[in-house]
Amino acid sequence: MGNLRRSRLVVVFGIAVFAVVGGISIARLMGSNQTNVKWGRAAQLRGATRIELGRDANLYALSCSAPGTCSAVGSYAVRPNHNRAIVVNELDGRWGKVEALPGLRAVDDGLNTGAYVVSCVARGNCGAGGTYSVSPNELLVFVVEEHDGVWGRAVTVPGVRVDETGGFADLATMSCASVGTCSAGGEVAGSNGARAFIVNEVRGTWGAIHPIASTPSYSMRGSTITSISCPSIGDCSAVGTGQKQPYDTPPFSVSESHGVWGRPEEVPGLAALSPGGSDYEISLSCASVGSCSARGTYRARTGVTQSFLVGETRGVWGRAFDVPGIVALDGRHLEQLNAISCGSPGNCSAGGAYGTGSHEQAFLVNEANGRWGDPMSIPGLATLNQGPFTSITDVSCSAAGTCGAIGTYGGPHGYVQAFALNESRGTWGDAVRIGTSASPHSVGASGNGLLLCRRSKLHRRRR
Repeated sequence: MGNLRRSRLVVVFGIAVFAVVGGISIARLMGSNQTNVKWGRAAQLRGATRIELGRDANLYALSCSAPGTCSAVGSYAVRPNHNRAIVVNELDGRWGKVEALPGLRAVDDGLNTGAYVVSCVARGNCGAGGTYSVSPNELLVFVVEEHDGVWGRAVTVPGVRVDETGGFADLATMSCASVGTCSAGGEVAGSNGARAFIVNEVRGTWGAIHPIASTPSYSMRGSTITSISCPSIGDCSAVGTGQKQPYDTPPFSVSESHGVWGRPEEVPGLAALSPGGSDYEISLSCASVGSCSARGTYRARTGVTQSFLVGETRGVWGRAFDVPGIVALDGRHLEQLNAISCGSPGNCSAGGAYGTGSHEQAFLVNEANGRWGDPMSIPGLATLNQGPFTSITDVSCSAAGTCGAIGTYGGPHGYVQAFALNESRGTWGDAVRIGTSASPHSVGASGNGLLLCRRSKLHRRRR
């Protein structure tokens, strides 16, 4: 396990409107009038004293509590196979210097040391977490708090012993409902294999891990929490995946009510949707307590990756279903939903890509008043794209019909380029390029140092 590399989304740009979460969670606030948003150019970040950012400096997660007020976390290489966890804050639209997270020592630096999740609920008040090395083959989980703009010292998540990790631990997702009240989840290896866990913070104090126990109908062996969303204090929902091959099981959901986590339940409908399916992946977004939507993927028996959607209403999950209309587009070739976000109950947006594997197209699909429409292509993207691959990588919605999306496309000379687009009153605008072809950069690929994109002043679009 010492050579284990993380396959996390590398965020090389962020913006006050968006927050992109390790694969997996999104900031809760976006601009209220998307037609007035102008996307600016990428700005290269600088390290504080003794921090030299090179090619192996990556941001993995970003969260914004207000326009122009964000925090991003990641890691950078201090030397080969030794990474250090980092954080950078934006205040009033200006990004500060990248700093090492307090509390982690040089002895904790390792190949998989880094901060991978962050969630911000108010100006200067965030929670974050990740993993650090205790030996070349062993990892532990840490969490850290920011209060009034000052990051405290990282602390080890209680309840995880070094001799139990089996060389692996992971913090995959975090959501904060208020200042000092957060929930996070992931997996930790034990004597009986990996197990999913959730850990809660109450009034600024993190508790011990809460392993998700198996039920007679669902085994949690080999499980992990992949996504968590907390619309209010003490009321959260989480999803994850269970045992991998040769005993693949469909994803599960688990809910917290008034501070007490329930038991896992299999996501309904997937077994019928994909007999013999495997390699499941899932994430969710909750607009209110008991009202969530999830998107996911699975490998069908044919070996092709397919996508599904599933919704929760008044605390009860419905049955998973294929993306409406996708077959007409891709003829049952590869399809991958990468992100979902809900602006209000029954009003969500999701995005990803479909195609043959050698030629893929980005798409978005909207839910309005509880009904999902057909997939749509990205306005303006055909003009930008010069390659065979385009994809939506993240979506964030602040209200019904008010969303933003980011993604990648093929730029000149084979470079991967980033694009963004906004939705206002249910209508998506054109995709716009982030950066210039002379300075290519992308979501999902790192370059020389860390790049963030800042939003310029609001302007009025001319019709």
